[in-house]
Amino acid sequence: MGWLHRPPPGQGVRLGLVLCNPFGYEAICAHRTLLALAEAGAAAGLPSLRFDYDGTGDSAGDDRDPDRVGAWARSIGHAIDLLRAQAGVERVCLLGVRLGALLASVVAAERDDCAGLVLLAPVVSGKAWLREQRALQGALGLAPAPTGLAAVPSEGNGQESVGFLITEETRTALSAIDLSRLERPPAPRLLVLDRADLPVAARSIERVRAQGARVDPGSVHGYTEMVLDPHDAVVPATTVAEVGSWLRALALEAPSAEAAVAARGSVAPVRAGLTEGGTSIVEEPLSIGIGCFLIATQPANAPRRRRGILLLNAGAIHHVGPNRLYVALARRWAALGHVVARLDLAGLGESPARVGERDNVVYPERALEDVSAALAWLGRQPGVLTRHAVGLCSGGYHAWKAAVAGQPVDGVVVINPLTFFWKPGMPLDFAPHRLAIEAQRYARSARSLASWWKLLRGEARFDAVLHVVTRRAASLAFHRARSIARRVGVTLGDDLAAELESVARRGVAIAFLFAAGDPGIELLRVQGGHSVEALQRKGALTIDTIAGPDHTFTPLWSHPPFAARLGALLDGIP
Repeated sequence: MGWLHRPPPGQGVRLGLVLCNPFGYEAICAHRTLLALAEAGAAAGLPSLRFDYDGTGDSAGDDRDPDRVGAWARSIGHAIDLLRAQAGVERVCLLGVRLGALLASVVAAERDDCAGLVLLAPVVSGKAWLREQRALQGALGLAPAPTGLAAVPSEGNGQESVGFLITEETRTALSAIDLSRLERPPAPRLLVLDRADLPVAARSIERVRAQGARVDPGSVHGYTEMVLDPHDAVVPATTVAEVGSWLRALALEAPSAEAAVAARGSVAPVRAGLTEGGTSIVEEPLSIGIGCFLIATQPANAPRRRRGILLLNAGAIHHVGPNRLYVALARRWAALGHVVARLDLAGLGESPARVGERDNVVYPERALEDVSAALAWLGRQPGVLTRHAVGLCSGGYHAWKAAVAGQPVDGVVVINPLTFFWKPGMPLDFAPHRLAIEAQRYARSARSLASWWKLLRGEARFDAVLHVVTRRAASLAFHRARSIARRVGVTLGDDLAAELESVARRGVAIAFLFAAGDPGIELLRVQGGHSVEALQRKGALTIDTIAGPDHTFTPLWSHPPFAARLGALLDGIP
């Protein structure tokens, strides 16, 4: 899967730019930065191609396929050939981030059409990178697999890397790659922007210079912020501008050609054929609503009766989902006959923000308009009898609010929601779930003089402490009062119980799935009050839990039970 960015209209094309992603979770976090770099390349006059390696992102395959390193290198070669054919350029520049920089260097050194190479925070040694990934995985402190579940299913000595798998074969192949051992310079000109906090490329730079290449060294300022969790990630604007200027100068040295790429902002009408579990499925990129990006996955031959399933962004993670789980789920469900839409809300992933609005906003005020457009598209697909909205974290919130608003959904599956009543401008760090965690901590030491002294000195949040002091005693009376008010026709704001009862009355199946211990369970029971148990008894609401995983189901062992529970929840909806 690839995204082509064209230069401004009327500008001659001199050189092409191919961007090479980092691996796994870093690729998810750096998604916005790669998008900004591609746009900077296009603005500098270079048709720019972003793409997902074989087995990653939206491309076919997965981490467990054989010859991953060879397939990734071939993917880069395919991207170069495609860009040359589409844009009519003779030469290209490769831009790689982290592991993508290492792979781009290897591929460029084997070709004669790479005029330049940009390395951002480059990995210079496969062995060193693997050690770094082991350390990072250990630092996460994730729960081990419960008894009876393999830590890395059927993978022998495979290595976990923040929700992704590095097989033993991949480890061996990566361990053999070192930039300082390249036999020829990867390109005539290089821009090497090392990490300012942890520079590693000096040795490789000197070797490439000794081989006759011109190297412009520098630093990536803001690398750490670039690979924070997606909702916190910050595009390093200074670095993007520096890369754009360097590319502009490089392009002036190349011969000009007539631009031949597709119009910016369009989505190519391509249906990609895949095989999942022996069943032929197709995937198609689409533009819906105000231009929101959606990938549709369905069987090659649509059955007469099937579900339409909408998967919504988990936080600011683009449409592949946390740990690429949405891709695997969509293809599995399509093989069973359903049609699945993976949507990027406006301002997230591949979808542009609305005019005058910021991008990367996790709870956009007009999200329901985008959800409505996606549900309408699902309703137009042949054979779709029921529509279901599914989402993790903020995606679950938007799925729920779509049901509350009366949108055409037959069922919702809400996974680990962190709030049920988001207010514009509410910072994520002080969402209600964080107050609940803090409140639980103070509940355990409420009789401690030190705890109260902290409160008096302003070292503890008063609203959290007040919440715990009053919650148990007051919540029962509070929700009883709400129940009485509803019965006499008084409408109250932020009433989850009223929302639950309203959605259930319309016949919408309500399902919640939690990682055991996730704070959303407490929020549901406290804010939903007696309505939660009442609806459970009626069979209108289900709550399911999985013991052990974190909020986004990062451990590899948790992926199969997560998919199985989610599938069972959908199967339980008529």
